Amino acid sequence: MEITFLQKFAKEIHEKYPEKVDDVCFVFPSKRSGLFFKKELAKLKNGAFWAPQILTIESFIEELSGLKIIDPLEQIFQLYQVHRNAKIQPQLEFDKFIDAAKIILADFNDIDMALANAHDLFSNVKDYVELEHWDPSEADQESLTKKYLEAFQNLPKYYDAYQSQLLEAHKAYQGLVYRYLKKQIESNKLDRINRVTQQWNSIYVAGLNALTPAEKWLMDWFALEGKLQVYFEVEKQMLEDSDQESGKFIRQFIKEKKEPVKWSLDWLSDADKDIHTYAVNGNLALARTVGKLFRDNAELSKGNETAIILADENLLMPVLESLPPQIGEVNVTLGFPLGLTSFMSLAEQLFSMHKLGRNQWGTYQFYFKDVLKVISHPVLVSIYGNQSEFEKLHRALVDENKVWIDTDFIVQWISENGSFIGLKEAFTHWKKEPLKAITYLNKIIDQFQYRVEKKQVKDDVLLEQMYFFKTSIQKFEKYISQFGTQMNLDGIQRVFKQVVAPLQVPFSGEPLAGIQIMGLLETRLLSFKNIVFVSVNEGIIPSKGGFQSFLPFALRNGFGIQTHQDRESLFAYHFYRVTSQAQNIHLLYDTTTEGVGSSEKSRFIRQIEQEWPERSEKIQFSNHIGIFENEPTHINSTIEKSEQVIQNIRYYLTRKGLSPSALNNYMESPLDFYYKNVLGIQEPNVIAEDVEHNVFGTIVHACLEEFYTPFEKYVLKPEELREAFKNLDQIIHDEFIKEIPVYKSGKHYLSFHAVRNYVKRFIQLDIDFLEKHEFPVTLDKNELELNVVERIDGMDIRFKGFADRVERRNGIVHIIDYKTGSVEQRDLNVSDIEDLEVGYKPKFVQLMMYAWLTSKQLNTDTIISGIYTLRATELKLLKATVNKVSEIRTEQFELFDQFLKSKISEMLDPNVPLERNKDYTFNVF
Repeated sequence: MEITFLQKFAKEIHEKYPEKVDDVCFVFPSKRSGLFFKKELAKLKNGAFWAPQILTIESFIEELSGLKIIDPLEQIFQLYQVHRNAKIQPQLEFDKFIDAAKIILADFNDIDMALANAHDLFSNVKDYVELEHWDPSEADQESLTKKYLEAFQNLPKYYDAYQSQLLEAHKAYQGLVYRYLKKQIESNKLDRINRVTQQWNSIYVAGLNALTPAEKWLMDWFALEGKLQVYFEVEKQMLEDSDQESGKFIRQFIKEKKEPVKWSLDWLSDADKDIHTYAVNGNLALARTVGKLFRDNAELSKGNETAIILADENLLMPVLESLPPQIGEVNVTLGFPLGLTSFMSLAEQLFSMHKLGRNQWGTYQFYFKDVLKVISHPVLVSIYGNQSEFEKLHRALVDENKVWIDTDFIVQWISENGSFIGLKEAFTHWKKEPLKAITYLNKIIDQFQYRVEKKQVKDDVLLEQMYFFKTSIQKFEKYISQFGTQMNLDGIQRVFKQVVAPLQVPFSGEPLAGIQIMGLLETRLLSFKNIVFVSVNEGIIPSKGGFQSFLPFALRNGFGIQTHQDRESLFAYHFYRVTSQAQNIHLLYDTTTEGVGSSEKSRFIRQIEQEWPERSEKIQFSNHIGIFENEPTHINSTIEKSEQVIQNIRYYLTRKGLSPSALNNYMESPLDFYYKNVLGIQEPNVIAEDVEHNVFGTIVHACLEEFYTPFEKYVLKPEELREAFKNLDQIIHDEFIKEIPVYKSGKHYLSFHAVRNYVKRFIQLDIDFLEKHEFPVTLDKNELELNVVERIDGMDIRFKGFADRVERRNGIVHIIDYKTGSVEQRDLNVSDIEDLEVGYKPKFVQLMMYAWLTSKQLNTDTIISGIYTLRATELKLLKATVNKVSEIRTEQFELFDQFLKSKISEMLDPNVPLERNKDYTFNVF
C-alpha cells in the first residue's frame, strides 16, 4: 500500500533539507493540509527544529501583492459605490442592486482568474446578447429588451471603475490580485515581490490540482526564476484514463509542460477496500444513520483515522447531535452557514414581523403569527429566562384573539414586566428608522453574551456562532457608515438573507486529534483510513449544472473561463482522491422523492462500482437499501380499563353527563372519547386568523337565539318577525364581537359578512315559510337545556344536551337543530334502531337523543326531530326517520333507551378495552 502524499512529500523535503528548513516556503490549498504536513515533517526530525514558512495560496498572493483581499460583504458595498459615483442608469436602491452585484462580482473574479481579455469579452457578450434577442420582424426593440441590453453595456464601466477604486485603497478580490501581480511583473515592478521572496531559498506549491490560468502564469514565472516547484497529488487511473474527469486538469498540465508530475500514486491496484452504500429516506435519517454506524463499528472511533465528510454542509448540526458520546473527541473543520444559526433565525423573524407591520386606525400593528414567533424564540427566552411570562402573553393574545396586535399593547405588557424592558426596541417602528434593526440586533447579542458568560456555558458551537454573528453585524454597520449607504428595511433584510446568511461560521478546534468532520474541499491533501461520506447524491456531488452568470457558456468556454463542467471535474478529483486512499468507506445518499423527479445516488458512486473491481478483486461493495429509515412514533392505540379508568368513566357519566356529541365521540373512537370527554384533554387554543367552523357556528347560533328569544311561548307571526328584522344588524354585530373583537378588515371582515348572510337568509326563509303555511307555529323555547337521569346498572347516569329550538306545529313537538355545515337526508334515515350497532349514523343519533331527552323531560310521547341547514337556499326541515317514518314514538324511544344502556354498560365493562379509530380526527399527541 502506498504511503500518503504528505508522508512522501515530507520525506523528500527532509532528505533535501536534513538540517535547516526555515528558509523554505510551502504553499498549500488550506491551513489544515499545511498543518498535517508539518506533523509529518516533525516525525522525521530527531529533535526540535525551526519550522518552515507555511502559507495558503490566498495568503501567499496577499503577501506578494501587498493587497488585502476583502470579504464578500465589503465587495458589494464597494461595487454599489461605483454604481452611484458612475451614475450608471438605472440608478438602483441598494436592496435592488444586491442580486445583480453578486453575479457581477463572481463574473469579474472568474474573468481575472482566467486572465481573459476583459474588454474583448464584454464586447463579445454585448454582441452575443444582442444577436440572441434580435428579431428582424420588429423595427424597434421593446423597451424592456433595451434595458436588458443596456445592462450588459454597463459591465465594462463597472469592471474598470471597481478595480481602480479597490487598488487605490490597496484592496482586491482574489482574481484581481493575480491580475495585479501579472501587471507588476510585466512592468518589472518587482520591489515588493523580491522583498517578500528573498527570505526564501525555495518555494514549494503542493496539492493545487486545478490551477487556473492566473495561477499557472504566476507559477511559471517563479519556475523560470528557479525558485518554485509544483507537486501534484494524483491517482494513477486519473492520468491513464482519458475519460476519467477527475484527472482533467492534471492531464492538461502535463500536456502543456511536457514533463511528468510529482507524484502519480497507485491506491487501487490490489487494494483491499470495504465499501458500503446506504440508501436512506430524508436528512434526519441520514444523520441517524451516521450515529448508528459509529455505535455499531468500533473501528470508526479510532481518533484521526476517521473523517465524516458532508457533501451537504447543512447537515452539520443533525450529524453532530446524532453521534454517540463514547466516540471521544470530534473536530469540526468545515464552515457552518450563518443562516442556519438561531441568531440569524431571530433576525429573520424580526425582519418579517416589521416587514408586515402596518399603520391602521392611528396605531402601528404587527401580525400575530410574527409576534408569537418572536416572543417564543429560543434566543429571547434564553436572554430573559422567564418563559412562563412569555406564555402568559401568548395566552392573553389567544384569549383576545388578536390577529393584528397594537404596539401599545406589547409595549404596555413589557412595561408591566420590567425584566423584559430590553424587548421594547423590538416593537418600535423600524420602517421609519431602519438602522434601529442593526442597533437592536447588536444589543440582543450583547445581552445573550452576558447571559452566556454569567452561566459559564461550555457550548463551543453556540459560542462560535454567537461571536461570528456579532462580528458580521459590526462589519455591516461599519460598511453602512463608511460608504454612507442609504438603506431601507427591505435592503437591510436582503443583505442579511443573501450576503450575511451564506457566510460560513469557522469552527476552531484541535485539528490533529479526534474524528474529523469536514466538507469535501477540506479533505485536500488529507488521507483517512475510514470515511463516512454523507449526501452523496446527484445534484449535490457533483452539484447541479450551471450557475448564475452574465457570461454565456459559449463565451466562458471560448475565453478559458471556468464553466460548470470544470467545476464537476474538480468535484470528481476530490471525491476519487479521498475515497481511493481509504480502506473502510461508507457512502450515504438520500432517496427522498420531492416535487418533480427524485433523489438518486451520485454518478460517482456508480462509476467506482463499475471501475474499481477491475483494479482489485479485494474491493468489496455492499449495498444497503431502505435501512435506517425514520421510524414512526409509536402511539398507544389501545388501553386496558384499570380500576382507575373505570372510576374516571363512572364519575364522568354520573356527574358531568353524557351528551349526544360525547356519545358520537365514543362510537367513533373510544380511546379518544376517554381522553377528550372523560379526562378533559383539549387541543390547545390558538389565535384564529380565519373564523374556525365551530366558532362560526357558535356565532350564528347566538344570533338566532338572540333574535328569536322575545318570541318564546308565542305563535310566530311573519309581520312581527319582519319588524324585528330591522334590528338584526346590531344583533349580529354584538354577537360577533363577543368571539372576534376586531373584524373591520382582513378575513374576519369576510367572516362577519358570511355570518350576516347566513342569519339574514335563514330568518327571511322562516318568514316566507310562515306566510305560505296556514297551521300555527308556536316557539316553545330557544336553546332548551335538557337534563335526564336514568338508573342503569345501579348508578344514576346523567344525560344532557341543548336543543337549538323547540316548536309545536299542529300540536306536534318539533326539536330542531341548526347546522352551518352540509347535511344529507340519507344521514338521518335508519330502518331500525337496532341497526345502529352495525351501521352507526352520528347525525341520526344526535337527533334521536335530543328527541329521547325531550320526551322524558317534557313527558311527550310523539316528537319530530330535524335539522335546518343554514346554507340551504330553501327552508326545509331534514327529519330523522325510522323505517321512513319521521314521527318518533314510544316504541322507538324504548329501543333507543336499550341502545343507550348497552353503550353505558360497554363503557364500564373492564373486559372491553378502549381502542382508537385511526381515522378519528381528534389527537392529543
